[in-house]
Amino acid sequence: PWASLAGYAHFHTVARRIRLRHGEEDILARVSARPDGRFQVALEAPHDAINSHDLRAIPRTARWPGHITVFEGAVGYSFAVPDPLAKADDAAAASGSLRAPMPGLVKLVRAGVGDAVIKGQPLLILEAMKMEHTIAAPHDGVIAEVAAEGAQVSDGTVLVRFVDEAQGSHSK
Repeated sequence: PWASLAGYAHFHTVARRIRLRHGEEDILARVSARPDGRFQVALEAPHDAINSHDLRAIPRTARWPGHITVFEGAVGYSFAVPDPLAKADDAAAASGSLRAPMPGLVKLVRAGVGDAVIKGQPLLILEAMKMEHTIAAPHDGVIAEVAAEGAQVSDGTVLVRFVDEAQGSHSK
């Protein structure tokens, strides 16, 4: 995906689709930047959910991590904003390995093969997009393999593989 031009437009902005949660319903919203610096939001909601007429005036918003509330007069609509990386973290924890989230250079390795690590412990530093990204253990475990310091890796390359505790062997 890093080499893709999807979402690029030369003379106008492309709407970005985001998923919001309102009560028990998922609602898709198309958000695009306007030339005047404001944003246009179009909700793709079921007819009995939120009505675009309800948000015709310029609403006020309140935002905190994982949530946004839009107020129009005395009426407020609260949305949960799902964390797009949560699924990746869950997948990493379940797979027994950590993969590079983007192409980069393994700048520093902080744990070696056979080391017991705890959840959240920094394992290596990946330099990508002119920034350093800390790759941390998603769970407690023992390292079976780790990428070499100085290695150039592509998106999806396995950086760390954990010993499969149940079988006493390497994870697949």
